[in-house]
Amino acid sequence: MLFGENTEERLGKVIPLDQDKLKFIEGGNNISLGSREIQVIHTPGHDPYHFSYVDTVSEGIFIGDCVSYNEEFDLIIPPNVWGTEFYINLESIKRIQDLKPEVIYFSHGSTRNDVSRCMKLAQENTRACLDTTLKGFRAGEDTDKIAMRLIDVITNDSEPARQKFTEDLQLTIMGVEAYRYFFQKKKMI
Repeated sequence: MLFGENTEERLGKVIPLDQDKLKFIEGGNNISLGSREIQVIHTPGHDPYHFSYVDTVSEGIFIGDCVSYNEEFDLIIPPNVWGTEFYINLESIKRIQDLKPEVIYFSHGSTRNDVSRCMKLAQENTRACLDTTLKGFRAGEDTDKIAMRLIDVITNDSEPARQKFTEDLQLTIMGVEAYRYFFQKKKMI
């Protein structure tokens, strides 16, 4: 649903895993990896089954898609895909912040040591995106206009970042539709 009908053509064939190769986990479980112990933390919001993983050796946390980071422009980007429960995701961001990890390992290729700053920005940006889209929907604005306003929120007055995100406008428009679905489900619009 997220990537469209030609997903396998663009990303490759999806091959199911054998059930015997899967290990089911829950928040609170630990995974032993030799000298490392990985603590499993349930961090729903992006997805109800989303987990983050604390590495006890580095005292770092792999936060999955709870929050994304764009290294090129130093931007913290909240999830905005179908099914995201934004207020629950805010609780997960707070849970990560309360763990006080030394480092964040982002899913899409970056590591940050300024955890407090990143989690604060994640909360602020998530709230700002929620407020911006809700205000736009309530004012009857079209999706493109709301998407451009979201880009302004996310890019924090960086013109190069704004230009890059505007080039990828379709992705932001899909995000606006995810917000619309969320607000309709909550009967907020």
